[in-house]
Amino acid sequence: MSVVICIEGIAGQVTTKPELAGTATRATYLKSYDPEAHDGRGDLVATHELAEAQRFADHDEAMRVYLQQPASRPWRGDGQANRPACAFTISVVAVPDDDVTPGALAEEWVERAAIMEFDGGEQRAEAEIRAWALMRDKYGTEACARAQDIIDLSEELT
Repeated sequence: MSVVICIEGIAGQVTTKPELAGTATRATYLKSYDPEAHDGRGDLVATHELAEAQRFADHDEAMRVYLQQPASRPWRGDGQANRPACAFTISVVAVPDDDVTPGALAEEWVERAAIMEFDGGEQRAEAEIRAWALMRDKYGTEACARAQDIIDLSEELT
């Protein structure tokens, strides 16, 4: 399992409009980052495609990149550390490796929901919702959407 940096917005700014509360928005991921670009002011390239996002082995590696100081300009004029990527609020999100197929995700969802229902005593609908939320957090929305297609197809066939 690898992780990606999800760019939530510009640091210190509220980006959610009240009329959009509760609606889905497309995720924005770090594609590349060069803290030395532009005379130490950095260059960050973003993408909406998870497949194009820069992958990291773990949370610590992602944070090391995010917190990098350019050697050419390690300090800002106010004496604080110059970390150009910190102009953005981010989250580090686990994503499936390429060998995790939508079918495997669908099977894992069914298994998680069944455990919550039978061992945890939850109602089936609630167990499915909670299991889906766990899967989405673990693998990301895009991967789960592909798994949802398989789940929908299997329900049509039964």
